[in-house]
Amino acid sequence: MTADHFRDSYQRTVSDLPWYHRDPEPDLVALFDEVLPATGAAILDLGAGPAVHSIELAARGHHVVAIDGIDKARDMALELAAARGVTLDYRVGDALRDSPEGPFDAIFDRGFLHTLDGHERALWRDTVISRLRPGGHAMVKCFDVQPARDFGPHGLSARDILDILGAPEPGGLDLDLLRHTRFAGHPPESHAAWTILARKL
Repeated sequence: MTADHFRDSYQRTVSDLPWYHRDPEPDLVALFDEVLPATGAAILDLGAGPAVHSIELAARGHHVVAIDGIDKARDMALELAAARGVTLDYRVGDALRDSPEGPFDAIFDRGFLHTLDGHERALWRDTVISRLRPGGHAMVKCFDVQPARDFGPHGLSARDILDILGAPEPGGLDLDLLRHTRFAGHPPESHAAWTILARKL
């Protein structure tokens, strides 16, 4: 999906964005509870958009860096963060090339990976691996390729996800969870998704 598509989308109000949901997704919050300390983790949010989950993490006392390529996404996120009473380190840039080096305790990706072209997926993996500390987690949610939709990105199959993560080897990613889910606030027949948890070895 092109940068122009996203820039055009951000001409709407935040509540009209198709990927915006006011509340953090319950399955992702469950991962926060499962793998993160109560407070103080360093977290990178790739392709953060309105950054609903970054704001939740910051409200819990974590140190979050959010990054997206669209200025308007940052503006929306900072307004939402101010309404929640938290500050957010939100940077505008290429999430795969301009993200700070870290190391981070966790990397979060809701709805970014599935927007990437096939040739960018290896760069996504390299970005995640290079910025995670050993033992750190990648928490990801993306569209499933099935059922087929007539809108948005095509999504990923389970095989695609395994190929993207690569073989579990020292310094690589080991898959801890691959669960068939959906994006909250939408019907499963149109918003089937994968929730993914991987750990850096």
